[in-house]
Amino acid sequence: NAIPVRISLPSYGRTVDVINDNQVMTIEIENIVQTTLPVEVQIIGTPTNDRVAKVADTEIEPIVLNVPQSIVKTLDKAVATVDVTGYATSFTTEIEPVIYDKNGNIVDSSKMTLAKKTVMAGVDMLETKSIPLKVELKEQGENEDVYFDIKDYTVEQKKIKIAIEENAKDINELVVSVLPDVNSENINTLMIDLKQYLPEGVYLAGSQDDKIAVEFDLIKYQKQSVAVTKANITLDGYDKKKFNGSIMRCPDNIEFYYDAAKYQKADFSAETLKLFIKSEEDAKGTYSATLKTDLEGIVFNDEYIVKYNLRAR
Repeated sequence: NAIPVRISLPSYGRTVDVINDNQVMTIEIENIVQTTLPVEVQIIGTPTNDRVAKVADTEIEPIVLNVPQSIVKTLDKAVATVDVTGYATSFTTEIEPVIYDKNGNIVDSSKMTLAKKTVMAGVDMLETKSIPLKVELKEQGENEDVYFDIKDYTVEQKKIKIAIEENAKDINELVVSVLPDVNSENINTLMIDLKQYLPEGVYLAGSQDDKIAVEFDLIKYQKQSVAVTKANITLDGYDKKKFNGSIMRCPDNIEFYYDAAKYQKADFSAETLKLFIKSEEDAKGTYSATLKTDLEGIVFNDEYIVKYNLRAR
């Protein structure tokens, strides 16, 4: 790719010395290829009348451009930037896009030619309003490994500002259902992504955060199981001799929930619990036992009523 260099100067009646150390110059020759890039419309500026600007849903065709083959694979997208400062109504405008490579850098426009230098971009101006934010607690699922006794909760904001598309369903409040995150290090705080709860065509307006915090005042109960032995059973109000030899038919394990902040798993053993025979279910001598304990922070649900048979001799 080297070609000779020839230097000539016009004569002005005087002598000019020309020193040329480079007898040749190097040029690059490569193929020019055609490619297409998607167009992304970006909005800058602030509208008037408390409006929110949104890129219109109208489809923008990819742009066609001719570029050197060496850079075609580095190109990423074309960006058309629309300034909405001072606008209050929807509009369409003609914008010359800027080409970016995959590293986020602007590509030198001298290295390419566009089949069409501008694109048409539409902007919708949406009306806004403030609505109350309502937080509800989800119901605890059955047979969960963790149980929560939620005493109270607080939300850092009571209202949110939304923008609504013309054909979208209007809403007068936003209701979100939450439950503490079992796996979170800070189980008393939950971050909620409001955008997940907004219906289609409704958006958060202004500079407010997409996420808000819910603070819980709660007790976390962990599921636990302990082995049961005959030492755990008391026949309260019944003749113990009558059931002598039948006590070994009690269940092997009993499940319960305990306050995870107050107790450790090692705090519990078979001696912690006792079974009390409390009622006779039928004349054949079948009895049910309900778990009892004097420890605070222990929860037994009705699901964990233990039933077993004691047969009188």
